[in-house]
Amino acid sequence: MVGVIEVERNQFLESDIQKLLHLFAEKIQNDFGGASKLIVIGGSAMSLLNLRHGTHDIDVINELSVFELQTIEKISQSEGVSIEWMNNRSRPFCPQNLNQQGCRLIMKIYNTELYVPSFDSLLVMKMHASRGERDLVDMYLLWGQCSFTSIKEIEDAYWAAYPDAPADPYLSSHIEKIEFQSCEYLTRKRTRELSKR
Repeated sequence: MVGVIEVERNQFLESDIQKLLHLFAEKIQNDFGGASKLIVIGGSAMSLLNLRHGTHDIDVINELSVFELQTIEKISQSEGVSIEWMNNRSRPFCPQNLNQQGCRLIMKIYNTELYVPSFDSLLVMKMHASRGERDLVDMYLLWGQCSFTSIKEIEDAYWAAYPDAPADPYLSSHIEKIEFQSCEYLTRKRTRELSKR
């Protein structure tokens, strides 16, 4: 049995995420003889992409089969973690233009394939969520990884992803503020990293 260590506020470190996913894939194959394809988003995707050091749960944005849900529950019981350790609660906020073909396969464990959306899509999803400081920091970290070359491109990507979102006259200024603050944040982060050498 794979041991999972939960840190303060039930946060999973990268190693914990890897262990949970490995256990999930192993059980899917051994218990059900099946395969799984998961699109991982949010903080867990950022952790797998080495942009973050942990997350509170593993967010997936695709439908979960009965077998996958049973596997999640079994791991919750055996490892003593929340039943929500893997969930697709963010599914209602999925960009309308997001599909597996537009995502990158980053890991295959047994018969389970793990995909993540592009950095551009992750940024747009974080913008749409906008849950305060947590999402702002994630946007700062994603900013430098994206392919956008203008505010207009980001706006267009946002409306392509969420065409039914309420009109927002402040979207441009919000994006400009994120751009400015991300530059400041990344500069401070780099300075701290260099000072530790």
